[in-house]
Amino acid sequence: MHPSLQKQIAAIASFSENEMEKIAVCFEHEKFNSKEYLSEIGKISNRIFFILNGLARVYYFKDGKEITTYLSCDDGFIASYSSFINQAKSFENIQCIEDC
Repeated sequence: MHPSLQKQIAAIASFSENEMEKIAVCFEHEKFNSKEYLSEIGKISNRIFFILNGLARVYYFKDGKEITTYLSCDDGFIASYSSFINQAKSFENIQCIEDC
């Protein structure tokens, strides 16, 4: 597990070394290009992303305009949380603004 991710998790709750090892297997390292989508409207989100480096945004459309609701950058989490938790189709996109 990347030290930045481990630090963020440890800031939320205390875990034993054994527990952290179990948590670590739930994460995989991927790289995404600028303008690439992490999640799209109409699809069910099954992932929460941790951004080591880069910038991504969550947005939806209203009256034909893009409405950005959240930005996440270095050492931050991003997801379509309502879709992830409810396992329902997402009403928002997650897109990399920079390489992530």
